[in-house]
Amino acid sequence: MSLPTLSRRHLVAGVAALTALQSAPALAMARPKLVLHEWFRGPTHAVGRFRNNFTGDKRKLSVDLMGRWNGKVLSLFEDFFYADGERDQKTWFFERTGDGTYVGTRDDVVSPAQVTTPAPDTVRFGYTADLKLPSATMRLDFDDTLTLRPDGTVFNRAVVSRFFIPVGTVELVFRKGHLPARLKRSGGA
Repeated sequence: MSLPTLSRRHLVAGVAALTALQSAPALAMARPKLVLHEWFRGPTHAVGRFRNNFTGDKRKLSVDLMGRWNGKVLSLFEDFFYADGERDQKTWFFERTGDGTYVGTRDDVVSPAQVTTPAPDTVRFGYTADLKLPSATMRLDFDDTLTLRPDGTVFNRAVVSRFFIPVGTVELVFRKGHLPARLKRSGGA
């Protein structure tokens, strides 16, 4: 029994379309690539919020960053600005240990963060930090996932935990090209 002519044409067209998709250049189908020391080199600005899992409260913040790459270590200077007027500064040092891997250190981080690239557009790392609060120092765990979006921004989602209990999330969107005022004064580029 043979297929009707119309069905054979559709079958041939379908096979041809699948063949064309399989032989399309890899670049056309590739995900954008997020390379930590390349993307965060130079000035960057982020906006976002912290959400408290217990109260539902949201705290808006923005971050100005300046990244310097010396061929081995990405130094990332961060200025945090909270909507309630609080400010903070942190400095990360990400030493490249391989293709897509780094070890990250910061003054308040308890042990070095192991940074991996599980997908071309994604960077992940977890760390424990002793954060200074107005009344005390609190040890918190962070599980960060940074994802490069098709529009060229990087979305960061960090789950914040204490004693293995998620207490909140930080969500930030990073954009390239903003030079923080304090870094303009210090010649930070």
